[in-house]
Amino acid sequence: MRGGKRRSKFILLVCSLISLGLLSGCWDRIEINNVAFVIGSSFDKNNDQIISTAQIALPSQLGGTGSEAGGGGTSGNENYLLISKQAKTMYLANRKTQLSLSRVMIFSHRRIMIFGEEFARAGIGSAIDILGRFPENRMSAYIVLTQGKGYDILSADASIEQFPAEMVREIAKSTMKHPINVKRMVNKLLINGVDLMLPVVNISDSSKEIPDKSKSLIQMDGLGVFRGDRLVGFLNGNEAQYALMGMGEAVEPKIVLSSGGKDKLITITLDEIKVKWKPNMNDSKFAITAQLEAEGSILENTSNENIEGQDLNGLEEQCNKHINMSLGQVVDKLQHEYRSDILGFGHEFKNRYPQEWDKVKDKWSEVLPTVEVSVNSTIHLKGTNQLMNSLGVRRGAPEQ
Repeated sequence: MRGGKRRSKFILLVCSLISLGLLSGCWDRIEINNVAFVIGSSFDKNNDQIISTAQIALPSQLGGTGSEAGGGGTSGNENYLLISKQAKTMYLANRKTQLSLSRVMIFSHRRIMIFGEEFARAGIGSAIDILGRFPENRMSAYIVLTQGKGYDILSADASIEQFPAEMVREIAKSTMKHPINVKRMVNKLLINGVDLMLPVVNISDSSKEIPDKSKSLIQMDGLGVFRGDRLVGFLNGNEAQYALMGMGEAVEPKIVLSSGGKDKLITITLDEIKVKWKPNMNDSKFAITAQLEAEGSILENTSNENIEGQDLNGLEEQCNKHINMSLGQVVDKLQHEYRSDILGFGHEFKNRYPQEWDKVKDKWSEVLPTVEVSVNSTIHLKGTNQLMNSLGVRRGAPEQ
């Protein structure tokens, strides 16, 4: 009996000690006032060195009375710090940055990364190795490209947001249906038969007509086209729209048609876009056809055409021809100038004709220009009960 009591006391003592251990807190915690939150990063190239720039939030300047958004540095009411270091790799550059800070850099809140043009042209495959090794690096962080230096984007004016990095993120998020993040970027680099593309952001003046009031704002400016892991060229804004349509990634693209003169335009917005690329083999020659379907509505009509209450077949046919021609021109540029398969033709052939694909997969960039491509679009204009004509079009003689 006495032995049983001793055993019970021993078990109670062990449980008490375990409980005390659980109450001791996190042994590896970092106090909030010892943390530097990185909200955005850029990566540029200088010869064989990588320039890593971090945009770090300054909590003491956020939300205070009279505080203002925008600006870089650490003095006054500026709400972020920009710090750049260069080294052979991303990790080594970030380690140099850490040595210059009194707080521990935390990357779990970073939601945007910007690649400079020189960095992307040198090849990003090995450079981004660190992004997949540390759990702190969010795989959902968006990736964008710029034609200049990435750190210039992080120092642009962003009065409408608290930080330039946040403005870039919001712009990137609205560019396509499935914005490119770290995970999608890596998948594109690893999948055989499709090349990577990245949205491009550049700096523009908010108002050139009023120089004293102008600010350096950030704007979306096309797509960067890759072959393998290297940037090979750019598609401008109009070309980028049709490329995104070909990928099924366009968000309400706008089609501008000329009607009755150079300055007489009809603007159509498209939604519910569906696109399917159908591969075909003919005498060992590769061919592929795009079937693109969408619904559209007239967004603006500055022409003198009287289309209200009439059949819209003519306008639909004009829209179809315009899309077929424009997307065809973009495909031709991708095939012959850049030899880049961002539309994923190779992936379609791999799935449909795996044996033929195995013969050309190692030289696909050489075969790509020989692929015969055709585009067939079917646009249905809806909303015929809405106002169709220009407000400036007279509908009949005035009443007496």
